[in-house]
Amino acid sequence: MHSLQLLGHEAHELLPVELERTGDAGIAVNTEKNIVYIALYSSSDSAVTLVARDAQTVQEVASFPLELGEVPAQFHRVVDLSYLPDLQALCLVLGNGEIILVYDEVNLNGEKIEHVGSIEAGVQSVSWSPDEELVVMTTGSGTLLQMTKDLNVITEFPIQTTELGEVQSHNVGWGKKETQFHGSEGKAAAQRKLDLSSVGISEDDDQLARVSWIGDGSLYCCSDIDHEQSRRVIHVYNREGTLQSTSEVVDRLEHVLDWRPTGNLIVPTKRLPHRHDVVFLERNGLRHGEFTLREMLEHKVLALKWNSDSTVLAILIARYDAGSQTWTNHLQLWTMNNYYYYLKQEIGGRVNGDQVNQFLWDPEMPLKLHTVSSNGVYSVHQFCNEVFTSKHISSNNAGLVAVVDGQQLLLTPFSYRNIPPPMSSVQLDVGGIACSVAFGPGDSGDGNEFAVLLADGGIKVYDMSNQGFARGDFQERAHIVPSDSMNTCARRQIAFLSAAEILCLEDSPSLEGDRIRLIELSGAGESSHQVTLDTHERILRLYADTNTGHAIVENMHSELFTLRKEREVLILKPLFTLPEICQWLGIIPTVSENEQQICVVALSDRSKLYVNEIQLAHDCTSFFVTKDFLIYTTSTHTARFLPLKCSYEELIKRCLQSTSIVEDVRRVERGSKIVLALHQGTNVILQMPRGNLETISPRPLVLSQVREALDALDFKTAFIVSRKHRVDLNLIYDHNPQAFMANVKLVVEQIADPEYLNLLLSSLRAEDVTRTTYKDNTNPSSSEPTVDNVNKINDICDAVRKVLETKDKRYYMQTILSTYVRKSPPDLESALRLLADLRKQDLSLAEDALKYTIFLCDVDQLYDVALGLYDFNLVLMVAQQSQRDPREYLPFLQELQSLQGDEQRYRIDDHLKRYAKAVEHLSKSGHATFAEVCQYIQKHELYTVGLTLYPAESIERSNILCLYGEHCKEKGEYREAAILFQMGGDKYKAMDAYTSISAWREVFALASQLNLSKDHLSAIAMELVQRLRDKEQYYEAATVAIEYAQDVETALEVLIKGYHWSESIRLCYLHNRQDLLQTHILPGMDDAYEQITDDIKEMGDRFRKQSDRLQELRREKVAKASMDLPVDDALDNVDMMSDTTSMMSAYTRYTQTTTQQSIYSTTSNKTAKMRKKEEKKKARGKKGSIYEEEYIIDSLRRVTGRVLSLQEEVKDYLQTLVTFGQLDRAKSVKTAFQDLMTMVEMRQADIFEPKLLETAPVPEIALRKPEFKKIPWSIAMLNSM
Repeated sequence: MHSLQLLGHEAHELLPVELERTGDAGIAVNTEKNIVYIALYSSSDSAVTLVARDAQTVQEVASFPLELGEVPAQFHRVVDLSYLPDLQALCLVLGNGEIILVYDEVNLNGEKIEHVGSIEAGVQSVSWSPDEELVVMTTGSGTLLQMTKDLNVITEFPIQTTELGEVQSHNVGWGKKETQFHGSEGKAAAQRKLDLSSVGISEDDDQLARVSWIGDGSLYCCSDIDHEQSRRVIHVYNREGTLQSTSEVVDRLEHVLDWRPTGNLIVPTKRLPHRHDVVFLERNGLRHGEFTLREMLEHKVLALKWNSDSTVLAILIARYDAGSQTWTNHLQLWTMNNYYYYLKQEIGGRVNGDQVNQFLWDPEMPLKLHTVSSNGVYSVHQFCNEVFTSKHISSNNAGLVAVVDGQQLLLTPFSYRNIPPPMSSVQLDVGGIACSVAFGPGDSGDGNEFAVLLADGGIKVYDMSNQGFARGDFQERAHIVPSDSMNTCARRQIAFLSAAEILCLEDSPSLEGDRIRLIELSGAGESSHQVTLDTHERILRLYADTNTGHAIVENMHSELFTLRKEREVLILKPLFTLPEICQWLGIIPTVSENEQQICVVALSDRSKLYVNEIQLAHDCTSFFVTKDFLIYTTSTHTARFLPLKCSYEELIKRCLQSTSIVEDVRRVERGSKIVLALHQGTNVILQMPRGNLETISPRPLVLSQVREALDALDFKTAFIVSRKHRVDLNLIYDHNPQAFMANVKLVVEQIADPEYLNLLLSSLRAEDVTRTTYKDNTNPSSSEPTVDNVNKINDICDAVRKVLETKDKRYYMQTILSTYVRKSPPDLESALRLLADLRKQDLSLAEDALKYTIFLCDVDQLYDVALGLYDFNLVLMVAQQSQRDPREYLPFLQELQSLQGDEQRYRIDDHLKRYAKAVEHLSKSGHATFAEVCQYIQKHELYTVGLTLYPAESIERSNILCLYGEHCKEKGEYREAAILFQMGGDKYKAMDAYTSISAWREVFALASQLNLSKDHLSAIAMELVQRLRDKEQYYEAATVAIEYAQDVETALEVLIKGYHWSESIRLCYLHNRQDLLQTHILPGMDDAYEQITDDIKEMGDRFRKQSDRLQELRREKVAKASMDLPVDDALDNVDMMSDTTSMMSAYTRYTQTTTQQSIYSTTSNKTAKMRKKEEKKKARGKKGSIYEEEYIIDSLRRVTGRVLSLQEEVKDYLQTLVTFGQLDRAKSVKTAFQDLMTMVEMRQADIFEPKLLETAPVPEIALRKPEFKKIPWSIAMLNSM
């Protein structure tokens, strides 16, 4: 769908000469210095002049007289001009056989011009190999010379030979020609024999040999006339000059020759009486297709040449004008797509009535063409691939794409149909060779008007209505005929500024710069007024956007200007300068407070995409601007979508952000490029490299259309688009819940169809998809945490049902049932009651509705709900539709029907496992005893329900409370059991339950109420002392022993065990038992001294050892991270891997200890056994394992907590030591504990706030620094001792 757009054209007069033939000029390019050399042959003085053209000037380099001698007139020409970078010289080969080197600087011999030698027989053709190491020449004597780059002859042999070459076609036994299929020609084609007598030479053949190289330089071909067979033959040779193959017989094969740089095709031409073909041959000499030139007049092909990337074939054709009886040269540019050749451009007679004499494709820039005209004017043409499409934003825009093909314009409206090239919906004959196309808004503003720029400078404007697409009749709105001034000022680009204004970019060698012309169309379609502006500089691009009314101009220095018309004068105002020259421009429709601010999107030929001066992408291959998105494809085979619904300032801010601003990324086929995106639809048309088209509906465009429809309360369009493109229908509600709930009636009326409403209700989920699946990155509120709306489904179902109940309930019966079934939880009872009412009115309709309900939910669940309604008619109807065996349910139903009242309902509820209702009916049935009720309550643990069945002060309720208490006691819930026993009046069981949990206060409170004996109380007290002691509740145990068992010694032993020294001394003096100081307290102090000192030493050693190991681990990680990583080829071509591919690279050895989850993984696939095994490894913390660091940090945290908790014990112990005069021991304990506290406090920062390295494997919570709370535990007097 691409056409060739002429961007820049510069023409410079070299010398006042007249070139009569195509061989009178030669062109060479020095790509390093950007200098073009032209050799011109003047027949008047028989001399060759060499001219150099740089960016600023034209200067004559040298002039050589052509010594004709006995050389025929056809050799009076420039055969070849090539620039040799290795020699820094030009190689000029003349037809008389002279070979001349012209150096950039003086060579070693002090010469700038060196006459290398001469070939007496003359030279017919010359071709240098692509690597410029070899050169092949054909001489006038019919020989072929192969030389080195120093022009030393390697080999010489005659062109004419009877050999066919080393690579010959052989019959490998795959069948005879007579047995093969020949299509519509039938068997006659198989029996037809080639008549060699009819094979001849074209009358346009110049009788000269031609040579051309393959792109990789491994082969070259030579085309020459075989006089014995009277036909032209093409021979293929390798670099050693060995014949490889000979072409098959082709009638009237002509002299022009070129080998496609990609190496797959040799291209000559063939002249037949009724047509002129461009023929393709393979390297083995066999035919490989052709295409026909579209010439109606007498003509002949002079030359052809592929560009450097094999995308454009230039053919120089001479046409005969019978009126003036002159030949005029025209240069045609052809491109191929889907095996069809398009005529994209024609250059000829464009400047001063001149014509192309010689041409050359630039060796580095594929679409840059150098030409020399017959009057000595050098021109350079810069082209680019362009898609001519309508970009006007309108609901009636047909999405037209125009493809230039000679005099025909191939048009396809992609809004209506997608027709792959080379076919098209409409073929419009524009009456001349089309060069460029521009689309305008048209009078109706639908964007279906377009203007065609013809090769002669004329402009035709067409208006295409929607009906015209089907009928093929298009109204020619205007035809602007080129004026006489067009002979000196040719047009190359056009653009619509508005429906009645067309901008033209014109060029002329007589001006210092280009000219911009504004043509105003009158109501009759004629040009009523024109305004011109001479820019005085070379313009690369003229672009106008009919949506914003802005026009911009880019010059050759990548400077952008705005173009405005003020008071009948065109004015250029500087805008900004792009970082580089960009061949493709676009304007983003943004809202700005300043009308002068224009947001320009630009793409360079180096795949860099810019928004104003900001680089957006470095791998862009194509882009398209819609009203909502900037869509662009990348060389990594993705399509990206930049949202544009924002102000100019906001868009620039987004582009400056380093984070991703792309809403969505979609994978596309390799090499895909955008043709267009429909403004009022969801389709994006992509073209593959081979030419076929693909229509996609990217999710961002779909969501944009759905959101627009929802904002406009067009719920039907939103539903249809969502359903078509499989968008979650929850978006219809979640986009704006308030608007949806306020317009539920409108939703129902627009969607209307019950099936559509059922689908909408069936898709509901308690999830806000605008914050999850369809999160809007441009909306800051969408980044808030998601909260499921549990009432969402119920609210929608209730609202929809309320609206439907006011309409035809029979028509919307299925939808009403859906509102019940889709609730959370499903309201199946209401649905069945509705079915029961419907059954009374219309049994057939009720059965259909029941079938639909069964489709929505589990039939077994529906059967159970129907049974729970105690309606046997409804149960029977559901059972009949459930495909159950009647032998299964009929006996059961008959048995139930034989029962009455609460007993029947008890059996039903028990069967449905509705035990709460069953026990209620059981208690009311009158056929069951209280013991049976209690047994049923215990079986199904219905204690809370059973409590509601009997009065508060009844014996039955007390018994149930005691049963409930026993149940809690069995479950280990002793406190709950004790309370229930108390409520049930069984205080002994309550006291036993409290004893089990050591609740001694509650135990003795109950014991007091029961008036237990002193011995019984003492026994209970000693049991509780033992229980509290086992739980290390020493203070409480001592209290119980003193107050309820009056056992001072036991209380003292417990206090000493818990290091409660002050309290133990107090008890000795309180009960006048000073003897216990010697028998219990002092020995206990000795044991405590040994225990405390051992604990302090053990904690200090452990803390020091583990903290040192932690620092060692971290230093090792720093050392590993600072090592230079080797080059890892495994990280290349990552795009070729799947999303789940895992690779081991050189970096893996530094990251393989991490347990980070893959960004593509959402759930863990580890089994419970594996997780348990991993937890055990973490708990062990084996040295050298990946869990060692985390284990050490956790262990140090526990040691720190233990040290802090020891402060109270040390404080109390030190006071006791000082009281008893054991100052040495007190000082020793104080010093050891002080050293431990200091060490632990000083190392906290290094352990929990590492500055050396962020340790990825350790969770953040593990690195959290604990709170280091210190209390005054020391005694001041010990500090001075």
